[in-house]
Amino acid sequence: MKCQRGEKQLKPGDRLPPERELAKTLSVSRTSLREALRALSIMKVLDIRQGNGTFITSLEPKLLVENLQLIFDLNPTTILDVFEFQRVFEPTIAMLAAQRASEEDINDLVALLDKAKNNKKDLNKFLNYMK
Repeated sequence: MKCQRGEKQLKPGDRLPPERELAKTLSVSRTSLREALRALSIMKVLDIRQGNGTFITSLEPKLLVENLQLIFDLNPTTILDVFEFQRVFEPTIAMLAAQRASEEDINDLVALLDKAKNNKKDLNKFLNYMK
């Protein structure tokens, strides 16, 4: 997570900064932050302890994505809330994916990118390679 004081790598067991500070650091509204924290708590990624703070329990990508549809169905959000959520969590998800990618994964991504570039004038072919 990028902070004003530099970059900090969060890991399971770490306590998140207070809500007001976290919202300011991430440039999101406190309402959107609360919704994201609540969703991550439901997904068991965060443990919110009343009066004690919010702690990271897991950063497993599977937990971060498997219940998102359920969260959005249960808590109607605006598209802005979704974008704010993505802005906060996608860099961490991308970092984890990059760290865990095998050579074969990287080669597959490069091959798909090359195919997409070669078909950029044909939208249907381009989109088929991006699936």
